[in-house]
Amino acid sequence: MSSVPLKKTIGLRLLRYVFGCYFAVTLVVTSIQLISEYIHVKGNIFQELAHLGETVEDGLSVSMWNFDIEQIKSILFGINKVAMVAGTKVTDTRKVMAAYSTEDDHRQRLNMIAFSS
Repeated sequence: MSSVPLKKTIGLRLLRYVFGCYFAVTLVVTSIQLISEYIHVKGNIFQELAHLGETVEDGLSVSMWNFDIEQIKSILFGINKVAMVAGTKVTDTRKVMAAYSTEDDHRQRLNMIAFSS
C-alpha cells in the first residue's frame, strides 16, 4: 500500500475550507454586533443627556435670571453626581460664574470655582 501525502488529501482541503468559512462568518457577525452595540450605546448616552438637560433647564434658567450663584452651584453639584458627567461650567460674558469638575486620579476630587466680583 502506498501512502498519500497529507497535503493532497481531500480531508485537509475540506478542513481548510471549513475553517476559512468559519473565520469569515465570525468576522462578519462580530463586526455587526460591535456596530450595533456602538449605535445603541451612543443613542442611550444622547438620550440620557437630553433628559438631564430637560431636568435642570427650568431651575438653571431661573437661577441665572435671578443671578443666584448659590442655586447655580447647587444645581451644578447635582449634575456632577451623574456618573457620565465629567464637569459643568456656567459662564457669563465676562467670567466663570460657577464650575464643577471631577478628576479621576484614583480618588474623586471635586473642584469648585466660585464667581468673584
